[in-house]
Amino acid sequence: MSASTKSGWKSMSLHEIGLKHGTDKATFHGFCGFYEQHLPERDFSGRLLEIGIMGGCSLRMWSEYYPNAEIVGIDIDDKGHLDLPSNVSAVHGDATNHHVMQPLGEFDIIVDDGSHLTSDQQMSFLWLFYNQLRPGGIYILEDLHTSLPGFPGFYVDSKVLPVEMLKRQGVNVEFFRRSDESMTAMIFAEQGNNA
Repeated sequence: MSASTKSGWKSMSLHEIGLKHGTDKATFHGFCGFYEQHLPERDFSGRLLEIGIMGGCSLRMWSEYYPNAEIVGIDIDDKGHLDLPSNVSAVHGDATNHHVMQPLGEFDIIVDDGSHLTSDQQMSFLWLFYNQLRPGGIYILEDLHTSLPGFPGFYVDSKVLPVEMLKRQGVNVEFFRRSDESMTAMIFAEQGNNA
């Protein structure tokens, strides 16, 4: 096991924690190394929202990596039965509905790992990025490969793909694609970093 030191913390890397909890952010997508370089350090004590909970693996990863943070997960399916750490809460609701989202307050980090439908990504982004992401906060859209032709079951439910939507909004983004050029990718946008 390799050790990393950030802000005096000596522990497992985000990737190792992700593997421990079985999240596809570590296993299939390989996002964790990128996240560890670009997200706040281990002593982060803000609020992180993840859209899409599934079995709670990534919520457990975030909780262990950020033990001083408040982690909120939201899912259209009720996940109240999951055994989650004390700094994690699971909300049953639709992240595309601003009436559901607004009472949750502001966040420092938002990770959209929800339906992966282009229209859902756009509705969530257009409300959350401008209304609930704190200045300097980070917004991440994962799994953009589902919006590209060639993906099994490819279905574009919007005329505008996420990358084009962000360009039209004037948002500066960093685009991540695995080094093996597979079709898994994400967008990393920072609030207050507009063109």
